[in-house]
Amino acid sequence: MPILKVSLRYLLRYLLLAVLVLGLCLTWRAVLAQDSPVCRPEDFGALVDGQHKDTAAIQAAIAQCASSGGTVLLSGGTYLSAPIFLPSRVTLKVESGSILRGSQDFKDYRLPDDLETDLSRITYLSLVNATDATDIAITGQGIIDGAGQPWWEMEFQARRDGLPETRRPRLITLTRCQRIRVQDITLTNSPSFHLVPTFSDDIVIRNIKILAPDESPNTDGIDPIACHRVQIIRCRIDTGDDHIAIKAGGVDPNFPDRGSEDITVRQCTFLHGHGMAIGSGTRRGVRRVLVEDCRFRGGKHGIRIKSGRDRGGEVSQIIYRNLIMEDMGDDISITTYYPDVPATDEYQPIADLTPTFHDIIITNLVAKGANQAGAIVGLPEKPLFNITLNQIQIEAAAGLRVRDAMIQTDDVLIQAERGEAIVFERGGRLRDAETTGMLR
Repeated sequence: MPILKVSLRYLLRYLLLAVLVLGLCLTWRAVLAQDSPVCRPEDFGALVDGQHKDTAAIQAAIAQCASSGGTVLLSGGTYLSAPIFLPSRVTLKVESGSILRGSQDFKDYRLPDDLETDLSRITYLSLVNATDATDIAITGQGIIDGAGQPWWEMEFQARRDGLPETRRPRLITLTRCQRIRVQDITLTNSPSFHLVPTFSDDIVIRNIKILAPDESPNTDGIDPIACHRVQIIRCRIDTGDDHIAIKAGGVDPNFPDRGSEDITVRQCTFLHGHGMAIGSGTRRGVRRVLVEDCRFRGGKHGIRIKSGRDRGGEVSQIIYRNLIMEDMGDDISITTYYPDVPATDEYQPIADLTPTFHDIIITNLVAKGANQAGAIVGLPEKPLFNITLNQIQIEAAAGLRVRDAMIQTDDVLIQAERGEAIVFERGGRLRDAETTGMLR
């Protein structure tokens, strides 16, 4: 018994010591949180009236926080700004009721040494920029507004004049960054793409809204380019182009063969727009993508994987599952032609940029009201293979086209108002012929 009493006494001492250490840790964390600076542009002369540019004041607040890390707080008004730049360990927080609005002065976005006069060749800064930064965040329940209407009008005019597509600023570009968090914010009306992490790793994008008019040109929602370990969770995207477009077409001399890998999109809602896409730039490869538990309504495309002979690479290990679609243009679009699938095409030699799509699974998809179930189309010289459709229920005006592709089906029901459920064109094959009776 004495041994037991000693053991209990020491155990109580250790428990008490553990509680004290835990308390000190929690206290220290609280002190650190309190000591983390909050930097306000108003302290540097921001007028916050939406009329005068607050760029210098916002950048000064960022610089104040940069030395030890902290939060730049935009609170209670409209901050008009030209491009700003985030360094490591800085959080940009736009509080509810506040707006960071981009300047509509085109020259604000041009690089200082850019002497180009051809609008199709100019490279612009984004409204919010970060390069080679770590541990950055963009948060808050306010709005970052790109005020993109003048840029859209310039693009519309170029189209009317038959000119090349104009280059325009993006809303947020994060280049070669590590540990990024974008949360709760609303992004709207970008001149072009809204949120573009490029050559970046360990990214969490959660609970954000991205909004732009349906007719706004090239206003993609989220475009991860050559990124690794990305999570996009519970986002609502309603734009004029791709909701999300995972790409690997860019080239960085430091990462010449870097593609996009290990990306998860979960519990998102996609409205007007061109789909949950991969491509069209895939030259460095896109691998290990999971899209699950998402809803689509009223968009041009649902599932969309796209590339072309001039921009292709390997796209593989892709899973779309547990999706609901209503009133789409098409539900499934997987094609190695971009932008359009020609009526006929001839074999061409296989080259470095020939796209290769394989090992793609679509499972548990319920869709109704589309103009067509869609198309799965490969190149004659490089057919698509290992494309699996599993537990699919589609009601559409027209069926699914399959050309230069081998598909496998299991528990698939496609009901087309006109024509065949699946139209097999040249090189289109069904791997398991006994399942064809399930299609009607």
